[in-house]
Amino acid sequence: MMNHKTIYSISVLIFFSVFLGLFSLTASGAPVIMGVEPQQSVPGESVSIFGSELTPNIELRSSARTFQITGNINQNETEVSFQVPANIPAGEYEIAVTASSGTYFGGSGISLTITVGGTPFDTATATRPNIPTEGLPNFGQLISTIFTWSLNILGIVVFVMIFYAGFQWFTAAGNTAKVNEARDRITNAITGAIVLLAAYIILYTINPDLVGGRFTLPGIGTTSPTPGGGGGGGGGGTGACRDPGGTVANYAGDLEDAIDAVIDSNPGGIANEPNTWENSSIFLGYVAEELQSAGFNATISVSNGNDNPNSGDLIALWQNGDTTAERYDAVNSAGAGNQSMRNAATVGYTGDIPLSCVQQ
Repeated sequence: MMNHKTIYSISVLIFFSVFLGLFSLTASGAPVIMGVEPQQSVPGESVSIFGSELTPNIELRSSARTFQITGNINQNETEVSFQVPANIPAGEYEIAVTASSGTYFGGSGISLTITVGGTPFDTATATRPNIPTEGLPNFGQLISTIFTWSLNILGIVVFVMIFYAGFQWFTAAGNTAKVNEARDRITNAITGAIVLLAAYIILYTINPDLVGGRFTLPGIGTTSPTPGGGGGGGGGGTGACRDPGGTVANYAGDLEDAIDAVIDSNPGGIANEPNTWENSSIFLGYVAEELQSAGFNATISVSNGNDNPNSGDLIALWQNGDTTAERYDAVNSAGAGNQSMRNAATVGYTGDIPLSCVQQ
């Protein structure tokens, strides 16, 4: 029979295991932006955001427009790095991180100032913000790690107790008291092992990630644009900016020449980068500049066929006196990251659209 001390110990073990597991479920909080480095930058330069519970989905907002960027996030979700878009105008931008639960901005004084036409700032000499979470696990990951190691430690304790009790029994030399003590130790250790296994099964049923060394709650995670989602299929859709049909591409050759020029000059090595949403936006920003130098009006600030903002695969161009703009889907499989920009670049005419669908 187990005495009251044994029953108390088992109760404490069960409570501690289940409490840690359930507490881990609510440990994941909202993204918090705590710093940005550097705070002044230029198009094409790499910028890092520091904080906790971050996601790779970044927004740079000014009073005039918003840039959506997909960055690279570290394993602990405490740092996101991204490249400043090539077509971003000069000015001060609020920094936000988008999660499934909403959009979260940095606190007072956390902003990014863009200086167009300058040279990249020397980030090697920049003062790195004193961010205590940098490189450290977030709160949810810490609780999950503590619980996982607790299970491992308790398993080792059970093994040591059984081994010690066996040694005590072996050396009892017929002493009934010592034999009974050793037997009680083995019984309690086996009972503890059963309780530990039960706690594991209960927590695995609640969420397998709690006992797998990971902390990824089902349905809660970062989201990134679906390829084609931001572009809305280019000319398809039901909005005012859809392709009306019956139009002709007059500037396709000029767009192709501009794309070839950017590939040949390869500013910042962008032509060799994968066709992510961010790189597509940067590449087409250079293409727009090339078209502007040739006398065209060109922009990637164009709406898709559902009147939604461009995610990075569309470009519009027109000349002074035109009443409409020609819109092109200029990047194959944008967002897939499965080919270089030089191979993904294309000239896919999606129709003439009203000038109200482009930001001039």
